[in-house]
Amino acid sequence: MPSTKALTDRIMSGEGWCRHTAGIYLPSSQYCLAGVHQVKAIVGYLGLVKKEIDSFYEAYKKTSDRFNYEVLYYVVKQIDDTIRLEFENPAIHSLIERIKRKTACLLNDKLLDGWDFGDLSRESLVYIESVVVISLNKCPGSKIHINALVDACKKLSNSLNVFTLNHDLVIETVFRERCVRFVDGFGKRKGGLRHWTPNLYDRYPNAIKLFKLHGS
Repeated sequence: MPSTKALTDRIMSGEGWCRHTAGIYLPSSQYCLAGVHQVKAIVGYLGLVKKEIDSFYEAYKKTSDRFNYEVLYYVVKQIDDTIRLEFENPAIHSLIERIKRKTACLLNDKLLDGWDFGDLSRESLVYIESVVVISLNKCPGSKIHINALVDACKKLSNSLNVFTLNHDLVIETVFRERCVRFVDGFGKRKGGLRHWTPNLYDRYPNAIKLFKLHGS
């Protein structure tokens, strides 16, 4: 599975990705070559946001290696929410105006179908989500490193709590393969989605409780 740094580098480069006509971002292929212009604009925009984030870290004497795609997504989401008035945050108004002025040249591309700054921010969120989901939706080459966790779960207690920062489904996959009973707080799949239902933890007191701290 790719590391957080690898995912961040992949997102910031945009190499090998394009926008599909379905409105999502996929690895480049003969079916979506026209969508590379959108990715180019998004990567340029994300680079501008990164500069603002790096400036913050520098001002507060924090190391630049704190930057990753999660921090980037969080900042872009705040920008998008403010633009759409989903969440009013006057504190970032100057940030938005500063970045907006710098993206004018990116939006001049006629192949962007008339995108404005709001479209660019919104599409950037979809792009990050697409890259992360597709990159993590793969079977790992080896799952040996999970064996110790499985053995511990079987030996110690069925009511053990397991916390992970991983987005991927490797632990869940191995638990199912090894018949480890667990609950992850997500309900049954409906319409392709499983919704967060935390009361499930109380319904299965004898199952391993898996907590995905960064979501899944």
